[in-house]
Amino acid sequence: MNSYLLQFVGKWISFLVVSMTSLFGTYNLKSVEIINTNDNSNKSMNVTHKIVEYETIVNRTSKLPLNTKRIVKKGKNGLVYENNETKTVEVIKKAVNEVIELGTGPAGQFHGRLTAYGADCKGCSGTVAYRTKENKNHNLLRDGVIYNDEDYGEIRILAAPNDVFQRGTIIEITRESDEPFIGVVLDTGGALNSAWRNDQRIIIDLAFETEKDPEVYKTTSNNVKYKVLRWGW
Repeated sequence: MNSYLLQFVGKWISFLVVSMTSLFGTYNLKSVEIINTNDNSNKSMNVTHKIVEYETIVNRTSKLPLNTKRIVKKGKNGLVYENNETKTVEVIKKAVNEVIELGTGPAGQFHGRLTAYGADCKGCSGTVAYRTKENKNHNLLRDGVIYNDEDYGEIRILAAPNDVFQRGTIIEITRESDEPFIGVVLDTGGALNSAWRNDQRIIIDLAFETEKDPEVYKTTSNNVKYKVLRWGW
């Protein structure tokens, strides 16, 4: 077989192998060696394709609770082509380093009470207390009760005591009979702050568009688990 054709085929076979390795992680292959004897030139050519394993970069951040890990970018193995006869190296696919964040912030486990409120409640304007990360006012009547977070996607808006949970904090909420859901702190309230300052009680309010929503009165739960996934923005 023509040596150049063999090199070309070898490259793409190796590229397929490293792609499968990155996707499934089931291969421990470090290199693939192809030896071709060219009868016309009576030369032996040794061609090696090597997988380049990605490195992991750890960034410590106080935005995450202590020892919490979050993958910012998934790593991908690379592939190089070495011609041992000509001593040349060709990069077929660059390795992509994995980047993770490791939390150094306060622990984020709480137990408390979950309540609900409507944007049209007595004395309410519908506008939440905090601006969004984009520095915009968010009105629950106009903009809805969902916020699109760059890390967690579309999640519910919460009101929480501001002495404990700063603006933009992401909280996973688990009630005894329900699946966990995620919310972002964009609002606060006097009753929530008083409960914490006076009795060290955690009360979090789940926002609804109207007090007439039947779910407002079904939401109240005691012994709710709160897990901070991110402290603020």
